[in-house]
Amino acid sequence: MADDLFPLTTAKDEAEILLMDVADKIQLTPTQHSEAERNYHALADWVDGAGSVLQGKVLDVYPSGSFAIGAPILGKIKSQQHDLDAVIPLALSPTADPKSVLELLEQAIKREEGTRYHDKTRRNSRCVTVTYDDGRSVDLMPVVRLPGTPEKVSTLFHWKADAGESYHKQVNPKGFADYFLARARVSVLFEKAYARRRLVTKADAKPLPALIPLDQKAPRIVALQLIKRKRDIAYRRAEFNGVRKPPSVVLAAMALDAVVASDYLVDEVIAVATTIRDAIRAESAFGRVLQVANPAWTPDIFTDRWPKTVAVQDMFARELDGLIKDMQRLAREYLTAYERIEILKRHFGETAANHAVDRLGEIYEAQRAQGRTRVGAGGAVTLAPSGAEALTKRTPFGGDRD
Repeated sequence: MADDLFPLTTAKDEAEILLMDVADKIQLTPTQHSEAERNYHALADWVDGAGSVLQGKVLDVYPSGSFAIGAPILGKIKSQQHDLDAVIPLALSPTADPKSVLELLEQAIKREEGTRYHDKTRRNSRCVTVTYDDGRSVDLMPVVRLPGTPEKVSTLFHWKADAGESYHKQVNPKGFADYFLARARVSVLFEKAYARRRLVTKADAKPLPALIPLDQKAPRIVALQLIKRKRDIAYRRAEFNGVRKPPSVVLAAMALDAVVASDYLVDEVIAVATTIRDAIRAESAFGRVLQVANPAWTPDIFTDRWPKTVAVQDMFARELDGLIKDMQRLAREYLTAYERIEILKRHFGETAANHAVDRLGEIYEAQRAQGRTRVGAGGAVTLAPSGAEALTKRTPFGGDRD
């Protein structure tokens, strides 16, 4: 019944519906999450298995980055695939030569021609990547525990031959994940609003315990996912060719500094984007690059590879500025279907935008059947006040849709 839907009494309510459905579209399904988990466990078993140069040396394996805080998104815009970062602690010396450690892990995965990962393996400066036939990938980052430090603090091995770089770096990805999740506020109102904004949905496979459904995520985590999607869309444009994009872990750490904690997703997106943009601008004003450390272990500097210059960080600040202005407009103005979809396409991509606008149309169609909508100036649809006579409209959106 339309009465059971998320109430659409303001432009902000419309914005909330749209952003919820954009977020819904970029979530991993339980099946995708299960496959990602299975992939990295299979890789760890392979590295530690018979015939491996690292047999008996694998102490553990755990996800890091977005998977660790429940914020992964579909990673490749066109193919809709996703990437997984995993940490693989090894029983080696923390002072081992970085080149040797990375080569050992590459050899342990790749092995001889004809084996399962031989043609799928690539060594990078800090990890070894396995890319599957469907486009998904797993980045395995070898680390070694540092004695005399808090649990999970480890040394990372960096080696990049063409740049002449070889060094060790202290990291604590597990510590950051725990720190972030302890501070990301779950909202019961957000959960209820997400449930009510749906019409009728078919039950999907039961999520794994490790998979947090969208309606049970903290609004800040979902806002972070939307900002990451915005980043990924922006950095596909020509002017970003060859420019490193802001790492997800940097955005996650800065997201915790946003003061506003709201049950509205649109407020959270604006607050987090504003916090990141303002922090960048504050550093740029003094000609400095942004510095963000792991709050769970400050020697672990998240911004050691981005941004390298003020100009690079300013490029991202401008993207956030555009996102903030459009989200504010979406939350304050009744827009036509064309205006809504153009905003969502600009920041989150065509597929997610079409999905969200179509879903809003379904809700309006259900409420129109009860005589609860009317057409405003410019063709925008609003809900009729209690007792008001509903007016007809041309489409579920009050205007022609592309």
